[in-house]
Amino acid sequence: MNTAIVMEIQRYCIHDGPGIRTTVFLKGCHMKCSWCHNPESQSKEPEMMFFESSCIYCRQCETICERGAHYFTDENHKVKVELCKNCRKQELCQEICCTKSMKLCGKRVTVEEVTREVMRDRDCYGGDGGVTFSGGEPLVQYKYLQEIMKCCKEEGISVCLDTTLNVDWDIVESIIPYVDVYLIDIKCLDDKQHIALTGVSNRNLLENIKRLSDIGARMIIRMPIIESINDSEKEIKDRRIFLQDIRGVERIDMIPVSNYGSAKYKALGKIIPQFNNKTDLNMLVDRAKIRFEES
Repeated sequence: MNTAIVMEIQRYCIHDGPGIRTTVFLKGCHMKCSWCHNPESQSKEPEMMFFESSCIYCRQCETICERGAHYFTDENHKVKVELCKNCRKQELCQEICCTKSMKLCGKRVTVEEVTREVMRDRDCYGGDGGVTFSGGEPLVQYKYLQEIMKCCKEEGISVCLDTTLNVDWDIVESIIPYVDVYLIDIKCLDDKQHIALTGVSNRNLLENIKRLSDIGARMIIRMPIIESINDSEKEIKDRRIFLQDIRGVERIDMIPVSNYGSAKYKALGKIIPQFNNKTDLNMLVDRAKIRFEES
């Protein structure tokens, strides 16, 4: 049976597709979006995170560390989380931390284990809800997705896929029989800017949306908005032109990029991205909507 690295399973989610859903976050992404809200999702492997604000300096982690990753003073505790990579005591370090300041993100789980979690709340899903597979990019582990989605469909559970869709078509095609709704980000229509912002071209994304349209797939399109970067009149107009011939789009959401993931960047020892810091997010979205509707 296939296994996958799963970051987290969240229950009773209402923003990850229609109805009430259980969201399964798979680890690993081939893109490196500059504003990523889930930086812990980018690496395919489990990663140690340290949340300094909740640490009480008990020093229990230091007693088991074999790599000298911990540094204590009278007033703070610093961790070089890069030294924790592939450490055999990662799970023990997490367990011994009484405040959960040390968190191991990512665990290898079987299809059976995740399916069991999804089934726990099936009575809450009603007619619209179900399970959503998110990430990272869940299609990075597409063979696992094929197996677990099939299990969910056999149990009558609606399946939603939250995806960049920026993969080869044969990968998308392999999971089509099991997906009821696609949540798809359009981050930028200008390909050069898309590469600069995410590290990859958007060609696969746009072509795959057209192919899903051709087969009548249900899609919810989401647009991350960053002031002065991807909200220009031309960019918004180009999105409108692209989408006007796409069938199956049930909703278009414009989502302002914020500093929501800053604590996680810090916990991973990464530089915190700076986007929309001094921006009125409501006004940003309202302006983008007007530009979209008028284009």
